[in-house]
Amino acid sequence: MIRPQIKMVGLVELRTAMRKAEAGSQKHLQVHFKEVATIVASAIAGKVTAGPTGRAAASVRARATATSASVVAGGPKAPYFPWLDFGGSVGRGHRPGEAWSGAVKRYNPKGGIWIYPTIAEMTGVIEHAASEGIGDALAEAGWERD
Repeated sequence: MIRPQIKMVGLVELRTAMRKAEAGSQKHLQVHFKEVATIVASAIAGKVTAGPTGRAAASVRARATATSASVVAGGPKAPYFPWLDFGGSVGRGHRPGEAWSGAVKRYNPKGGIWIYPTIAEMTGVIEHAASEGIGDALAEAGWERD
């Protein structure tokens, strides 16, 4: 599966116009993009299984800048999250013919089972929320809304 990305056409020009119109107006974009990322992060966290320590779902977080929104997961409290989502093998010393000796493998579909598929499923929601957020950011910056 290809990593899903949703691109906003004209965002660079919009940011330039907002910067010229009002200093600090790009912060409005960041706030609204964070709201979009939070919607997606909560949907992903709702699908995540407990994992070895039960912290995998709690490690799903939203991040945003004035130009993008993203979801991150794992980190120091749940370093195994990528293995849960994307699969792979951990451990050494597997002895052929001896079950559960050494490496443990997890086979997941290409592209993972939670993050990228959820983003792909929510494309319409993300696009709608982002466009509403941009409209709200423009209104907060003092621009009229059609």
